[in-house]
This record gives sequence, structure tokens and C-alpha cells, in this order.
Amino acid sequence: MSESGPDAGTDVAVEQFDGLRVVVLERTIERDRIGAFLSEAFMATAAAIADARSHPAGPPVARYDMDDDRFMVQAGFPVAPAFTMTPADGLKVDEVTPGPVATLTVQGPYEQIPQAYQRISGWMAEHGYRPAGRPWEEYLDGPEVASPRTVVRWPCAFAEPAAH
Repeated sequence: MSESGPDAGTDVAVEQFDGLRVVVLERTIERDRIGAFLSEAFMATAAAIADARSHPAGPPVARYDMDDDRFMVQAGFPVAPAFTMTPADGLKVDEVTPGPVATLTVQGPYEQIPQAYQRISGWMAEHGYRPAGRPWEEYLDGPEVASPRTVVRWPCAFAEPAAH
């Protein structure tokens, strides 16, 4: 299917994001371990949130930083702004800062998500934006859904004009 087909996602849009507190498990892993790590992280963070007598405030999320063939991955669940916990066993509360984000929703196999990053990156370049932070993904459906929805969000800012 072409990149412009229905499974490639909706159009890129810039939205004002309000910020987010997230309980995450963080680890550096190889690309082929991402799926197993996400399952582990979502179970561990959901348990930690329940142990704190709270509940997730939204769908599971993951942020990635790539270094060659390894990824630094943070994965977990958003929580209420007042949520607190003591960091333990790689679990911590992290912040996703507010600001503008370029957003694209992908519906289809998770293997299509890298194309979403390429589309957002190209869109930003074409529309005068630049990346302004680490992107993240929100998983609206689980892997058991035949055509899961994933929202990719990438912090952005207007690009500074080149000095002459």
C-alpha cells in the first residue's frame, strides 16, 4: 500500500500539547527486543501505579532514542499531575513537557510506525518546523487488534531562518 493509503495514517497536524507525567521503565535494548520490552514495561508500570493506589490517566506510551542499532526506550503509562512514587527497579516518574507537537495517527501494523517518523520529519521540513525534543508513541489499541491505532507525537518549533 502506498504511503498515502488509509493505513499510512492521517495528515500531519501541529497541536498544542499540555504536557504529561508518565510512570516509565527505562532500558537500552536492541531493536529486536522492543516488543518484549514494551510488554514488560507496560505490566511493570501498571502494577506500580496500582500499588500506589492510582490508575493510568491515558493509553500506554513509549519514547525512543536511537544509538546505532540500540534504543534507549522509556515505556509506561500517563498518570495524574499529583501522582508520586519512589523510583525503584528502573521505574520512575518522568515528564513530557508541554508545547507544540507534530502529530500523525497510524492505523495498521506496528511495522508502519517508522514510516510515520519519516512522514513527520519531511512534513516539518516542508512547513518550516524543526524537531524540538524526543518523539513518543501512544498506543490506542493493543497488539491483539488486527489494525491497531498508534499516535506518533514529535515536539517541534518553528525553524530559525538562516542567517545571511
